[in-house]
Amino acid sequence: MYCLSCGRRFQTPIGSAIQTPVLEQYANMGDPNADVPGTERDDSIIWRGRPSRWKQAGWYTLSMVLTGSGGMTGAWGWIGGPLAAHPWLAAGMPYVSALLVITGILAAAVAEVRRLQYYYVIGKMELTASQGLLNIELSRILIRDIRSLNLRARFWERIVGICDVEIGTAGTSGIEMKLMAIPRRIGETLRHTRCT
Repeated sequence: MYCLSCGRRFQTPIGSAIQTPVLEQYANMGDPNADVPGTERDDSIIWRGRPSRWKQAGWYTLSMVLTGSGGMTGAWGWIGGPLAAHPWLAAGMPYVSALLVITGILAAAVAEVRRLQYYYVIGKMELTASQGLLNIELSRILIRDIRSLNLRARFWERIVGICDVEIGTAGTSGIEMKLMAIPRRIGETLRHTRCT
């Protein structure tokens, strides 16, 4: 800018017209479910972690049912009992048991991969979400740019204390970022910040 009287150029400090909301409530609070090996504590980070395993409860349940059925089938075939009269059926039981156990392990692996492909970092000034294991897609949103924020939690998700958060900004007409199965207290903090 230039002085109107003498014409000399000078620089004026410009303060922020809009105060950026920050999430101070949980600034010094970590989450025991955040599983980030080898990372140091950063005071600007409120929460970091992956979606809760409760989101994949169906896959884990299927894994336990299949693995348990495989174990029981194997034990039943080993004991014999009614199968002694059918040698061909008794001979096939170990294969059925192994197939059930392997399928159960694969179901657990699918659940874990579906969970590990998401990673969220919630800071005082911005949100970061990454998706993918090999090809990673990274999204960032400043807290001050949030225009809409919806919390969604089914009945059983409310019981275990998780929720999905859908976030929209002024630059998009729909949902720009979705945080799945994060702790509900963090979602409530985000919603409270949006309302202030």
